[in-house]
Amino acid sequence: MIVLFNILIIAIVLLIAYWWMDQGFFSALLHLIAVIAAGCLAYAFWEPLAIDVLLSGGGFDSYAMGITLGGLFAIFLVILRAASDSVIRANIILPAAADKTMGAIMGLFAGILTVGFTLTAIGFLQGPHEMMGYKGFGRQRGQPGVIAASGPQLWAPVDRWSNAFFDLLSVTTIHPDIGGAPLKHYNPELYKQASLLRDNFNSGEGQVSMPSDAVNIASLAKVDGTDMWVVQTQFKSSSRDFGRQLVLSSAQIRLVGSAEGSDAPDIVYPIGWVQPSADTGMPATYMFDDPANFASGTPGQNESDMAFFFEAPSGFIPRFVQVRGTRFDLPDATSANPAALAFLGGSNGGVKDNRQLGQPIDDAIDVSKRVANFRPSVNRIPGSMKLTEDNEFDSGFLRLPRRSESQTSRALQVNAIATPGGTQVVQVTVSNSSPAWLGGKVEERTKPEDQITLLDSLGNKYFPVGYYFMFGTELELKLDPQYGLRTTPELPQLSPSQTDQVLVLIFQVTGGVNLTSLRVGHTLVGTMNVEVPPAF
Repeated sequence: MIVLFNILIIAIVLLIAYWWMDQGFFSALLHLIAVIAAGCLAYAFWEPLAIDVLLSGGGFDSYAMGITLGGLFAIFLVILRAASDSVIRANIILPAAADKTMGAIMGLFAGILTVGFTLTAIGFLQGPHEMMGYKGFGRQRGQPGVIAASGPQLWAPVDRWSNAFFDLLSVTTIHPDIGGAPLKHYNPELYKQASLLRDNFNSGEGQVSMPSDAVNIASLAKVDGTDMWVVQTQFKSSSRDFGRQLVLSSAQIRLVGSAEGSDAPDIVYPIGWVQPSADTGMPATYMFDDPANFASGTPGQNESDMAFFFEAPSGFIPRFVQVRGTRFDLPDATSANPAALAFLGGSNGGVKDNRQLGQPIDDAIDVSKRVANFRPSVNRIPGSMKLTEDNEFDSGFLRLPRRSESQTSRALQVNAIATPGGTQVVQVTVSNSSPAWLGGKVEERTKPEDQITLLDSLGNKYFPVGYYFMFGTELELKLDPQYGLRTTPELPQLSPSQTDQVLVLIFQVTGGVNLTSLRVGHTLVGTMNVEVPPAF
């Protein structure tokens, strides 16, 4: 679908360019000016109308931001086009070749701005995070506070180009001298927000907007001797998702720094939060280290108190905090002693490594070509994963829900990993709870470039050819028999607070050997005495 989506976007842009090429340079120029003016006016009136007037905690909140932005752009464009057509009735006569060439160029610019603006507006509508295979940006598993490109990207990122153009105008020729709040400084990276707001509960079922009276910023503090900022918030009843329970992802909250001139402000996302435990009532710390982690209100309570903490670059000065696209002013910053902060006193989740390395890890080893609890239908396998003639996983990558396929005939189920002649598949579980875990003490004693090796009694080394990773209701499988996966940075990040995640390394081992140890570089993770059956 992502290929079709990219083709559709490019086709619409080219169609607009072709239309205005046919209309000629002067008409195309007038239209481009109208597009630019309509975009500037739409951004100027968007937030006052959508946030201050329309957002009220009702059902329309899910669509108010997107409809207002797109609607204002369309209305202003129609008005400006009608005005220009009525005022300027004559055309400029140019040589045909120049007229069409310049018309196409003006039309191309207008098409990029129009389609990019429209994509941004659509992103503020309630809906799934993924749209025709495109997600845009999202949270990263195991990397709290990190926002990055998620999945395949646009071949022609017209939303980013359009946003960059209007950002530039806001700090140069069309700077708002009266309000003094240019788009680039007060709503930066809007094209990213358009997808991040939908990176929420259950990939799009959460709310995407926040009324301006729904949040009270109680305090702002900088932790002494660090670049950590803590924002204490009080969420009121109108903040709850669809009138039920507040559920926030780290992608929906950001702390925006100060900037001057044409500089872009720094933006940081929370790495965790603190709120009273539902069991004890005492402050407990939770980390945004997995997409399954959300800051949520206490069930049955109208209001919730939460403190979000952010790791900022050195010299960062916060200007405001945004929650689901709505800006909230910050009180004067205070300094805080680390020992006095609640989030350093309590903790929820995390993994302590009490192992003694080099001990037997036989329980983590399994000689089997089957992928545990995963039997997808052949029809569900994406093109990114290659299958053998026997419907076994050969090479590639997939990520699929681990839903039941009990109604699919065995002949159409894929469950095994292909093995070259004379080899067996050996699986090594390296999850947080496994004796073969590659984090903790192993991570402390190794370098990122150190190779993962499985050794047999003859000293032969075997490198992982892939892995499968079970998290939540999904499974991720990657196989690369040709080059393998040699180092730990090539593996998925395990969340310290999600101890039910399962990460299994896949090795192709010569049949009939005796496996003796697992190492990362020179560090002995553990020993084993595992006989690998002969392969026929």
